[in-house]
Amino acid sequence: MNGPLAWRPLWQVVGALLIAFVSYMSLTPDPPKLAGPPSYKIGHVLAYLTLSLWYAQLTPRGRPRMAVTAAFIGMGIVYEYLQGMIDTRAFEYSDMYINSFGALAGYALGHTPLERGLAWFEHLTGIARA
Repeated sequence: MNGPLAWRPLWQVVGALLIAFVSYMSLTPDPPKLAGPPSYKIGHVLAYLTLSLWYAQLTPRGRPRMAVTAAFIGMGIVYEYLQGMIDTRAFEYSDMYINSFGALAGYALGHTPLERGLAWFEHLTGIARA
């Protein structure tokens, strides 16, 4: 595992809030429109990358982390089917692939020094355990 985090309960709450935000943005009938070119697909990648990388810091390597990543991939697929049931949203296979790519990218980044981001933050702010 990544070692003990002094603020693990807080990081878990933040993770739950991230999931809630992605869920809201995925299922709200009228999501906020972003200005600029139609690059909203980047938002899909970033959302699932963020979720997967965040939880990589809270989950041991190996099967537990793979299971969390698989759950995020499943979440992206289920949400896409649910969007197909909302009149103002559209079902797109491409979004499933993009969400899955983001989750897998977060998983991969979770095997780099980024997996210690929260521990580094705790150390930097002086809240880490001795």
